Amino acid sequence: MAPPLTDTSTSGWCFLRTLTASGRPLPSQVSRPPQRLPIWTVVPIVGGIYDNQTRVWQNKGMTPPGTQYVAYWYDLSRRRLFPPTGTSPTPFSINSTAFTMPTPTLTAPTSGTVPLPDDSNPGI
Repeated sequence: MAPPLTDTSTSGWCFLRTLTASGRPLPSQVSRPPQRLPIWTVVPIVGGIYDNQTRVWQNKGMTPPGTQYVAYWYDLSRRRLFPPTGTSPTPFSINSTAFTMPTPTLTAPTSGTVPLPDDSNPGI
C-alpha cells in the first residue's frame, strides 16, 4: 500500500478521512443498491510499515463525484505526528490499485537546553 516511513521505529496509525464537496451527501459505493462507505479508515503502522491487509475504496468508485482523502498520522500514544496541529492536510485521490500513499518525513525531536531556575524568587 505504501512505502515504509523514514523512521522505522514509528508505530501507530494513519487515519484516512473521506472528503466530499461541501453540502454533499456522505460517500457511497457506486453500485445497486448503493453501499454507505465509512468516513474514516484506520491503517495500522508497525515498525514504519503500513498494514497491507487494510483496504481503501478508490475515489472513482464513490459517489458523489469529486471525493478525496486526507491523512493524519498518530503514534501509539495517540499523539498527532503529521500534519502539525493547526495545519490542514493536503487532499489526494486514490484511483488505482497500485496507489502509493503520501508518506510524511517524520523527524525525531532534538533535545533543548534545560531552563535555569529563576533566582529572583528563592522562596518558590
